[in-house]
Amino acid sequence: NLKEEVGKGMLAKAKQGHFPGLEPIGYLNATDGTQKIVVVDPVRSELVVRLYNEVAAERLSVAAAVEFASGIGLFTRRGNALSKTSIHRILTNEFYVVRFSWQGAQPDESSATGVFTESNSTSVTPTVTLTWVAGVVTTGRVTRLQSEVLTSGNITVSDETRWGGTTSFSFRAPRYLIRLPNEVRTSLSVTSTNASVCLQRTGSLGCSSVSESRRRQIDIRLDTGFPPSIRGGASFSYLLREELHTSSKVSQMVFTVFMDINFLASQVR
Repeated sequence: NLKEEVGKGMLAKAKQGHFPGLEPIGYLNATDGTQKIVVVDPVRSELVVRLYNEVAAERLSVAAAVEFASGIGLFTRRGNALSKTSIHRILTNEFYVVRFSWQGAQPDESSATGVFTESNSTSVTPTVTLTWVAGVVTTGRVTRLQSEVLTSGNITVSDETRWGGTTSFSFRAPRYLIRLPNEVRTSLSVTSTNASVCLQRTGSLGCSSVSESRRRQIDIRLDTGFPPSIRGGASFSYLLREELHTSSKVSQMVFTVFMDINFLASQVR
């Protein structure tokens, strides 16, 4: 029947090294002739890497990883927050280490056409920091990242330009509004990213556009300390993401209230 034939076709595709399902978060689907292949999403792949690094460094729980993903702007394709199930799937998906299986079958390396073979990238990030009066610090940075991923003769070219700035300062809250024992630390960050991906097929001199996206993000954070070991505050983030190749636009606002409590135990002998 039709269901069995479709299943056989997807299984055969997997054995040839082509991922037959919807691409994981951090990747994009592209067309190589008559075959659909998976290429790296230059914007969201970076967010997935940040998620992996944070989970490994801080040993985050799945619930904490959900909050971290929302904080850095890693959402679903529709702009919604990732669920615990989605985060667990990302962290355990072997596709992120360039390996996959489909219904128990793995690509036949002798005939695979979608197996990762080589990656080259260059990155330039000049940064300028200025210190003003009253302890105000401003940092500006520009990043240019170019990468090429060779997959069985096809080259996926990613080009990303990112600029951003951060201003940090502290101030005393008016006592007629609220009485705080310490100054309020404040930071304002603005980030803008333009990214594009194109595919150069085997034997072709041109590079066909796969995706083009823009990302704008504003973050505001305020926090202060309370004796003896409590720090609390609030943060606000606004994210605007445009996928020009699909004419889609997603905006997201995240407001967070947080409190950190530090405990110190010691013993003197």
